[in-house]
Amino acid sequence: MVVYVEYAIIDNLIIDALIIYLVAISLHTKFNKLNVTLSLVQGVTYAIITPFITTSVFFTAIIKVVFSLLIVLSLSKYKSIKQYIVTYMLFISFTFVLGGVCYALLNMFKIPYNQNGILLNGYALPISIFVFIAFVYVFVLIKFLKHYLKHKQARCSTYDVTITIDGKKYYIRGFLDSGNRLYDDNKPIVVISFACFCKMFKNFPFDKIMLDRVSGVDLKNAHYINVVTATSSAKMLVFNCDSIQICHDDINIQKSNVAMGVSKKNFSQFECLLHEGLL
Repeated sequence: MVVYVEYAIIDNLIIDALIIYLVAISLHTKFNKLNVTLSLVQGVTYAIITPFITTSVFFTAIIKVVFSLLIVLSLSKYKSIKQYIVTYMLFISFTFVLGGVCYALLNMFKIPYNQNGILLNGYALPISIFVFIAFVYVFVLIKFLKHYLKHKQARCSTYDVTITIDGKKYYIRGFLDSGNRLYDDNKPIVVISFACFCKMFKNFPFDKIMLDRVSGVDLKNAHYINVVTATSSAKMLVFNCDSIQICHDDINIQKSNVAMGVSKKNFSQFECLLHEGLL
């Protein structure tokens, strides 16, 4: 049997590198370059020695499993066995996905191949050429799924909100923010953007908000609370609205005398941050 060692090295370097990259973007992490290099060396070592080992299929499968375990183990210093198992399962899954897409393309276009690679016009070419095409497909698929799930999650967390103040109704878009843990006297606070507040109260002396002054303000139960985050501390103007109605699909919730907080910033795609305590 003739073995093209250079093709085995090229194939495994490219394929293992692509798989490791897919695992990294799936886990939202970056592996250390030295660790990645060590994993790639182990993959190349496996590719070089296995063609020369004449043994049973069962023993060959054991060797493959051992090397795959070592390759993933070398990628990072894992904080737990669970983290290692998740990384290993992703590595194995992407291995099968890339291989499946690659061989599907080869069979679709009826391109002959053997253990040395792709056979075109009597020449053997590294099979990693088609693996790279498969990688592009999987990469685009991952990006699409992440965008779709993010959009779906945002849509599920977005609500139609109607705020009533002094008999006047304001229709805005609200986002259910799990990070909004603000309370005022045990009442959950709905945080509205500064731009939204300006639309509601066009003749309001806005400079008083920036200067944290509440005296003379014509708002129901207007006062300031201290808001402490991980990086800063600031005051927030809080007042009560007459009522708030929250709607989304089959959800229709109405609350009265709800605390409203005024952010000094604006939000990108919505006008208020809802509190889980209201739903």
